[in-house]
Amino acid sequence: MKRNLLTIALFSILAILPVSIFAQQNPFPGCNFVLEDAACKSFFGLSEGKAEAVVKAADYTGQYHNYGIHVYYSSTLKSVTFYGTKPHSEYRNSFDGKPSKNFNWGDSADSVISKFRQPDSQKTWKTGDNSLIDFYYGENTVLEFKSGKLVSVTFKSRATDLGITAPTSTSNGGSEAQQNIVATDSKLKNAFADCQFIIEDAGCRKFYGKSGVELNSIFGEMPKNGSYSNLGIWFYMWSPSREKAETVGEVKFYGRNIGDGNRFSGKPGKNLDWNASPSDVIKIYGKPASQTEWTNSDKTVESAMGYGGDLSMRFENEKLVEITLTNPKYIEESDAYLEKEKQKYLEEKKTAETRIVQENAKETAKNEANQMEADYKSLLNQLDTKLEEGNRIIRTEMTAIAAGGMFKNAVQKKLDRVRDAGDSLIDQFSKKYQGMIPAWMVKGIQEKWRPIPVPN
Repeated sequence: MKRNLLTIALFSILAILPVSIFAQQNPFPGCNFVLEDAACKSFFGLSEGKAEAVVKAADYTGQYHNYGIHVYYSSTLKSVTFYGTKPHSEYRNSFDGKPSKNFNWGDSADSVISKFRQPDSQKTWKTGDNSLIDFYYGENTVLEFKSGKLVSVTFKSRATDLGITAPTSTSNGGSEAQQNIVATDSKLKNAFADCQFIIEDAGCRKFYGKSGVELNSIFGEMPKNGSYSNLGIWFYMWSPSREKAETVGEVKFYGRNIGDGNRFSGKPGKNLDWNASPSDVIKIYGKPASQTEWTNSDKTVESAMGYGGDLSMRFENEKLVEITLTNPKYIEESDAYLEKEKQKYLEEKKTAETRIVQENAKETAKNEANQMEADYKSLLNQLDTKLEEGNRIIRTEMTAIAAGGMFKNAVQKKLDRVRDAGDSLIDQFSKKYQGMIPAWMVKGIQEKWRPIPVPN
């Protein structure tokens, strides 16, 4: 791809509060025991906006929250997770309640079974250095154990199992919810009718420039991170300035399940399937304009191939899993934006450098002025010393002066040497500060330096 996406990651580090204060702020006072209390399932009656307002998203993905709760939406609420240990990072909080009246966070799987009951099914898997076990109770309750200790409880969306009032029947048969699902499925099917082959179909690019409002009218309320995981699509919203509304700059299509979501329903190309290798792509589309490869911390080898600035393909372990289409207008606008920011930076840098030069020059001039004044005072003191030396010569040589002739001339030579020494001091000062000596200093020197002539 021609550039990396411009993203602004806003990280808000949460303060770890005392238990007493945290309990007062806990928005779930009726949810002390996750598995037993109905209040713990109250999120399934809230809109995404309302749920977000309650849990207060803690990071830029909007996934982990202040009160140790993860609320996952994809058009509708899919799941709610309560964390008994701090998820991922030390600055996250854990849920201020117990998983059950009969057992605690950190209990072993055997302890939970003895105090609760056998799970209907379970799954064991590994991620990194951690061994994980999931206990499934029914289809909508999951208890997760990490390294043998209970760390979270998740409720998955299923209205009847969660005790939520069932949808009302309509006059023409079928529930209101079922009709909404049918209408939504039909709407989404039409939205992708002309996007069967991502690379070739112009319909896959029809979302370029659409606003969030327009996307909402097609797909329902847009998630904050732009990911419609149930559709296998992610939109990057872009605006070159605060004055303009954000519109779609990029569209990303997923060729595998992302989290609880689905892969995109269409194919990458007419002759190209998901999971194709880089060499398969090159055989069909030729050598890419750019190609990079890297290894993740979990040892997954990833690579990316860019064709021009508007098409990029990403591979995991040599399998095509993602295609990104970039709006040419976004490329143009982002280039202009980056150039503008660059020029702004250079101008600010130049201004700062000019200011520094000016401040340094001002400081240098101030130091020079202070030094010149100090040297001026030192010069006057030295001239005083020379004048005192001349007066001393006259006082001690009065007899020679009175004798006149060669004796008086000898005294005059001594006074001339004193005068020359004083003149030399003044000359050094004048050369050092040539063109800089103020008139008041010149006058002060002239008034001070009046060599004493030999008395008649």
